[in-house]
Amino acid sequence: MESLSALLGTFAGLFLIAFGIFWVGLQTLPNPFSPPPKDRRQRPQGPGYFPLPDSLPPAVRRHFEAIFPQPEEDELDLDDLDEEGFSKLPPGAIVPNLENVELRGRGRIRIGPILLPVRFRSEIRLGVRSRRSLEVTWFRTPLLRVVDEIHLGPRLSAAPPTLHGPNNELDANPSTDSGADSGTGAESSLRGRRKVSGWLKRDVQSEVTDRALGLAGWAELLAWVPAAVAVPPARWRSVDPALLATFLRGSAAEQEEAGMDAAVLEVPVGERSEIFLVHFDHTTGLAHRVRTLKPKGKAGELAPWRLDLQDWKTLRGIQIPSLIYARWEDEPGPYAALHLTGRTDHSVAASLEAS
Repeated sequence: MESLSALLGTFAGLFLIAFGIFWVGLQTLPNPFSPPPKDRRQRPQGPGYFPLPDSLPPAVRRHFEAIFPQPEEDELDLDDLDEEGFSKLPPGAIVPNLENVELRGRGRIRIGPILLPVRFRSEIRLGVRSRRSLEVTWFRTPLLRVVDEIHLGPRLSAAPPTLHGPNNELDANPSTDSGADSGTGAESSLRGRRKVSGWLKRDVQSEVTDRALGLAGWAELLAWVPAAVAVPPARWRSVDPALLATFLRGSAAEQEEAGMDAAVLEVPVGERSEIFLVHFDHTTGLAHRVRTLKPKGKAGELAPWRLDLQDWKTLRGIQIPSLIYARWEDEPGPYAALHLTGRTDHSVAASLEAS
């Protein structure tokens, strides 16, 4: 009996030691991905900057004026200067002309009750597509890799998403002008893809995945590449009461107060037009919360989803949030906390075309 108790005690001790090592490994954040080689970086052709559109709602214009500085004349390209060498750009916020961007960072994601350390890299060709790689690590060693292929077109038609029914539900399939895609021609509406490798292998391509990844891709651009949502094909408009009732709970007066410093962002996702409700801080003018309806689970039922944008810092000359929290609003807390550690503007054509 004593030997059995000793054996059980030994097994319990070994289990606690193994669990402790496993737990410590999950508390160790990975090193961020390294920046790309300098020979892969390039500036886009043509003007280096564009003026903001005149049609922006006041809250949106204030947001962009806060994050985009007026460039110095020695930073301008020849296309931005007049014959005498002075800037041709109008006063106020100026949007940098970007074609390719890489984002790098790390953080934690929650699966069930467990928080897992991750690092991520997004290679983005603006207006075309994005490839986002996320690695789950243990003692900084990758255990699982998730690669999302996200298409960022086609261009929007003139018709915005519509609300219908007694609950002001979003139209499940509003029309878009699919022939205006950025150089892709006529393609299938099924474009998003998620590939998982490591100790779990999976390759998913479905309408639910396509829509969910497209919304996540545009939310990432809104937070960390704001130039992508300052000009078409992204479109901004004022908030209407029906839309507030779709996203927000509470009385009509509370919804109206919440909508005073908010605006609607409309973007193309596959063959659909999708919308985000963006809230701006009354004091700073910066966006601090982003809401949309996003497919959840295998069934793909739309559920309220949001990003909280925090810890604004200056990176590559503009202000962006270095920390974002992602959460389902019908759950008690966020499922992801991601820190941006670097951003590089460069050519990623070879990487994006790789199999």
